[in-house]
Amino acid sequence: ETIAEKKSKNSAFALVSDPESKTGHKVVRDNEEVHQLIEKDFQWYLQLGGSSSSGNIIVDVEETMQKVHAPDLNGQANVVVLFVKSSCGPKGEVAARKVAKQGGRSYLMSSAHRLFKELDPHQLVGILRKAPPYQTAEPAETPEPAERAAKRPRL
Repeated sequence: ETIAEKKSKNSAFALVSDPESKTGHKVVRDNEEVHQLIEKDFQWYLQLGGSSSSGNIIVDVEETMQKVHAPDLNGQANVVVLFVKSSCGPKGEVAARKVAKQGGRSYLMSSAHRLFKELDPHQLVGILRKAPPYQTAEPAETPEPAERAAKRPRL
């Protein structure tokens, strides 16, 4: 069964690195697991500005294919997260597999997935390795110890 055939049963799949596998990646089909993975990476995409103008995101199909197939000087993948819409076709599926095999995560989405339209007009979106890491919400400030607060001069 090909990934394309499996797409008909789910609105999205995740491909993640699996060095123990013959293919170097595994396909995550569980809807809940895919949802958790894709939501965090989509939030990262939004944190990065949601456009290629930041220099951390790539949206051009040909440029993405070049980056996917040419690791950096240290042999690391240039693209660490790849969102691929079904409209991208076989090229997108090849790129998704390559990103996962290189240690990244890829998502193959059908038009039924809610993020499909969020990525318009792009057929695929990649987050580059050089992008700043995903920032979780800031933890609430912890109050200062009472002794430090007491020593502070009052204004």
